[in-house]
Amino acid sequence: EALKLTDNEEQPLVAEHLGEHKTEAFDSNILAILGALQYVDQTQDLDWFNTHKEDILKVYQFYDDKFSKRSLIKQPKFSDWQDSVARNGHSFYINFLYWKIGNELLKYKDQYGDLLENYNINVSRLATIKYRLWNTYFHKRTGMFKTHLRQILRKRFGLEDQLFALETPEFYEGATVAIKYDYILSGEELRRYHYEKLKSSKLWKGSNYTHYDFDLPGLPTQGNYFFWDRSFYTNLTGIRRYHDKFIWSWLIGESAKIASIMGEPNKGEEILENFGSFASGNSEYISEIYTIGCQSVDESVTGILGITPRDERYIYKSEAPFSWGAAKLLEGIEFYEKAITE
Repeated sequence: EALKLTDNEEQPLVAEHLGEHKTEAFDSNILAILGALQYVDQTQDLDWFNTHKEDILKVYQFYDDKFSKRSLIKQPKFSDWQDSVARNGHSFYINFLYWKIGNELLKYKDQYGDLLENYNINVSRLATIKYRLWNTYFHKRTGMFKTHLRQILRKRFGLEDQLFALETPEFYEGATVAIKYDYILSGEELRRYHYEKLKSSKLWKGSNYTHYDFDLPGLPTQGNYFFWDRSFYTNLTGIRRYHDKFIWSWLIGESAKIASIMGEPNKGEEILENFGSFASGNSEYISEIYTIGCQSVDESVTGILGITPRDERYIYKSEAPFSWGAAKLLEGIEFYEKAITE
């Protein structure tokens, strides 16, 4: 059907499969399926799932020929949500979500076991992928998952990677890590260790380069990208730090949600209040990205000057209102309220 615009002209809804760099929107299939499965989980609309199950499986099948000899999915440059940087290669983000969705689909194996097997979704294969994720990406010293296998990106850690993993307790079941020779963690203890390490990291403190005395997670990356990682257009428009030093509203909401899930709703509330106290007076909308400003006192960086929404750099203006950020912040509030009433 057509979408009707305010001027009464009809404009057909056209699908976009390529991003601004003419690469496939590589994570769009995974995120679409994730949203579909969350809908079914929340509504228990099994009739809807039964109607669309083969469509979902076909979308999932997109990744079957994207696996490399490492038995991990390999993505092209500028193809996931951090499309300002060349995150090509084997990312934890894509591979983890692929595993997570497969694991969710296995919940329906009693009803649709043969159909799932036809799409190569089975316990053995997913167990192998899970094993590779733990043995390839988990960094014992930091207690977090690395973003990539690529040598140049191996010391970077993505906030979304940690949050999506922590949201999924099944990912820690059966996993065992020797942090030190006499310190072995598994299951929920390992998950708790991961969460505590994340909270002590720069990803949780709101800055890669300045220490604050409050929590405002929202930076996508710990470990800034190099000039040659970033696209020409990103550098041209003055937002070269788009995916490493800008704070993203959706990640703030997701972090608040995870704090509540991990049994710390007070921490989730703190994150939401920290964001609200600095952002509410600057805009009536939730923006895509924010920047933190600092004030210098006696040559030392102290305090917080404020968060600036709708950041304008040369020819770029942050998207606002930003539905992804607004939805995730509402989800953070929902999980906080749920946690304090249980």
